[in-house]
Amino acid sequence: MQREHLRWLGQHDLFFLLVYLLNRRHFVTDERKRRWTFARCEEVQNDPDNHLDLWHREGYKSEIITFGKTIQDILNDPEITFGFFSHTRPMAKDFLVLIKREFEFNELLKETFDDILWQDPKYECRAASVSWSENEGITVKRRGNPKESTVEAYGLTDGQPTGKRYKVLVYDDVVSRDMISPLMINLTTEQFDNSLLLTASDPVKFRYVGTFQEFGDTSQQLIQRGVGKLRLHSALDADNKPACLSDEKFGFFKATLPPKVFALQVLLDPTQAKSPEEVGFNRDWIDWWEPRDDSLVGMNRYVLVDPAGNSPESNSHFAMWAVALGADKRVRVLDMWLDKLDLEERWQTVFEAVQKYDPLKVAYEKVAMQADIEHFRYRQRELNQIFTIVQVGGGFSKDGRIGWLIPPFRDRRILFPKDGIKKKLKNGTELDLVQEFLNSEYLLWPFNARRRDLLDALSRLFDPSLNVVWPRKYGAPYGEYSSSGPFGNNANSGGSWMSG
Repeated sequence: MQREHLRWLGQHDLFFLLVYLLNRRHFVTDERKRRWTFARCEEVQNDPDNHLDLWHREGYKSEIITFGKTIQDILNDPEITFGFFSHTRPMAKDFLVLIKREFEFNELLKETFDDILWQDPKYECRAASVSWSENEGITVKRRGNPKESTVEAYGLTDGQPTGKRYKVLVYDDVVSRDMISPLMINLTTEQFDNSLLLTASDPVKFRYVGTFQEFGDTSQQLIQRGVGKLRLHSALDADNKPACLSDEKFGFFKATLPPKVFALQVLLDPTQAKSPEEVGFNRDWIDWWEPRDDSLVGMNRYVLVDPAGNSPESNSHFAMWAVALGADKRVRVLDMWLDKLDLEERWQTVFEAVQKYDPLKVAYEKVAMQADIEHFRYRQRELNQIFTIVQVGGGFSKDGRIGWLIPPFRDRRILFPKDGIKKKLKNGTELDLVQEFLNSEYLLWPFNARRRDLLDALSRLFDPSLNVVWPRKYGAPYGEYSSSGPFGNNANSGGSWMSG
């Protein structure tokens, strides 16, 4: 009786299945999450198909739809077949693997549905000559013998299957966060359209799970075309309060994420990210510092290089920054460079900056570094001057990287020298590079498509590959920073860079 009771509830109550049979106990850790997940499970179970389910980040959309609802459908009808599709196949296989592991290790689920799930799937599937792998798909106990496994996973853009037809198409992570160029978005949308031909149902049954990644991305194009019914859930409820996230986490996202990302992925409202005030930088965010002879004691220094634009036809310039990181969690700009430089001139400029500022690391744009590295290594050996160069970049769009700068600028944690930085360029032009940066790049972004060299170079400071080290205040416990004022007043850590 207990088994039949659990079985009926699992087949007819998606929330019960996820929490009590699939052990998603984090759904009920607090009342806010419980209300949210219960309401989402109810609406998905009542009307699962042909929706564009666009929910905010950490709204449990994949767990409820791609994971939970797929499993519930299999437990109700083991003859069903699912085709999972993401931007690339490895992303789609991640969702398949979650279900595969659940069917392998959830003993209560296997006992309750022993007529559908294998007790030892790896051995039994091999004996029954059916697939059980992330490459070929997973197959449960069923009467029929179609060529499709119960669940298979493929990428939209890296090789869809041929000769396969699925009863339900499930799309999750169709738009990849690091593949949002106009060309890639159009390719993704085109391949989504092609994948609809892989349906075995009439009418077509599909489930689309995601969030906005970029203006005009595939999700927005499908909405405009009326493909499916839109089911959109922002992180805010009808009273404009966080619906699922804690107040602390919502506040952290709002303070930390670039406004564009926050509007697209948390508020799910692209219109809130289209004005310059929301997307771009504000002149009021600029702050200043006054260099002194002892200003840099105890600070960790970095040199940031974007060496693009050495050809005469290029509109971009060699751009470089020298910055110092203090224990007060502020970035002090030490020097700036912006010019048209050939290979040897780039080396000379980088080498002189290293000699002058003694940085922990030099961040160098990855693609350009592949062309420059041999010359740089030769010159380092020739001069017996070895310094660390870290290749950064890749996987992020230029505007995506520049967006990393919005939170520190907004919090006035990037400081420029009070008297500016005067430089004479190769063509004889004399510039204050601070004012050139502010007027030609900072205040015009994102509408200055051709002039983003200094912005792009500065964004390398926040590239995960660089792994910057912030110094601690002298005498503070490990991980503790000066806290006087909003970011601390004491920039001097009182020790060497090794104190970080």
